[in-house]
Amino acid sequence: SHDIEGLDGFENLKTLSLIRCGVASLADLPNLPELRKLNVSQNRISNTGMLGHVAKKCPKLEQLIVCDNPKLTKVEEFTALTALKRLERIDAEGCNFEEEDHARLIFEMFPEGQMKNVDGYNEKGEEVYSDSEDDSEEDDGDDEEEEDVDDDEENDDGDDEEDDEKPAYAALVGDAILSDDDEDAELSEEEGSEDFEDEEEDDEEDDEPAAKKAKQ
Repeated sequence: SHDIEGLDGFENLKTLSLIRCGVASLADLPNLPELRKLNVSQNRISNTGMLGHVAKKCPKLEQLIVCDNPKLTKVEEFTALTALKRLERIDAEGCNFEEEDHARLIFEMFPEGQMKNVDGYNEKGEEVYSDSEDDSEEDDGDDEEEEDVDDDEENDDGDDEEDDEKPAYAALVGDAILSDDDEDAELSEEEGSEDFEDEEEDDEEDDEPAAKKAKQ
């Protein structure tokens, strides 16, 4: 187990999270007169009056989360918290309570109307909003943004691959691919060569009568 230390001088602290820190005792919790939310989930807090230290050290506490502390088995341990007049939310899921209806018993400890949320439900058994739900929604939003970024990157990669394929294909078929301009240029060259050959034939025909006259 680990002691709580290093928090001296943080009198104005509003939120404190000690999740999975191996904490077995809250006796070393310093005075935190402005603390509103304390999370000590997944630790080793037991039935030894530990919650009484919270009531003494954190007079303005509004939310206490003690989920998954398997050694916390007696609901009566929460009686010490009735001194906290602002406390309105307690999460204690995952604790091995001997009583099956621990939520109802916690509601009954406090003055009517003070406790608003025990394990995510109000006194009528209706599900209520909590900070943890808000956090999960923000995480989902971040995941969606990351997915969008990944999709964009995949699309960019696809475009790059298409661009790479074009020159490779052109190199493969070589001269078989010609643009319209190239075809026109070749046709012009062929026509020019034919015209040149016709002119040579005409010159030869013109030379023949001159040669005959010279012989005569």
